[in-house]
Amino acid sequence: MKKTLAVLLLLAAALSATSEARAQASLSDANRDFPRWEVRGGVGWFSLFDFVGALGTGFGSIDFGTNDDNGITTRREGWNALLNPNLDLYYNLTPRFSVGVSATVGHISSKLVYVTGGSGVRKSSSFTYPSLLVGLKWLYARLEDNLWSIYGTAGVGASLMCVKNVDTAGEVNNTTQFSPMVNFYPLGVSFGTTRGLFAEVGFGARGVINMGGFFSF
Repeated sequence: MKKTLAVLLLLAAALSATSEARAQASLSDANRDFPRWEVRGGVGWFSLFDFVGALGTGFGSIDFGTNDDNGITTRREGWNALLNPNLDLYYNLTPRFSVGVSATVGHISSKLVYVTGGSGVRKSSSFTYPSLLVGLKWLYARLEDNLWSIYGTAGVGASLMCVKNVDTAGEVNNTTQFSPMVNFYPLGVSFGTTRGLFAEVGFGARGVINMGGFFSF
């Protein structure tokens, strides 16, 4: 009886060791076979710096078109779409964690054109801020045979603030300065395995909403 029990215990131990080895091998294969690189391109809408730039180009340095003391009437024109194209490159350390770099360009411009009392542009202002950040992307869950992914991203870096003002005398004033920048998008959803579409919400250089496409290799 004791010998039989010992044999059964040895068999159980052997089966357990075999199962553990197979599980480790399966995990190793999964970690080895998943795509290592991911490229993401998108367009974000309305970042914090878009708001600051809108104040500077639309409400601050440039007045709304009204009559002045000399009887000159102006009309405000500009491109304030508040859209920020962005491009990311991630390296997948594991199936759940990735590191990478993110580049974003934001631009807002505005000008006052003569309605009466002159012709052409009376004065103009533009605000451009390219940003470069390093960051982390993490996976919360995969759904429906890995077609849907729920994830988050965060990053830190800097933006180059470029402001150009042209006054009524035609004099150009350019100012540039670096500013720290943070991206934090705690909720993102993507559809697709090695290529597909994504949407994410948060705050940073991209805007409060960012949407686009991706592919992995």
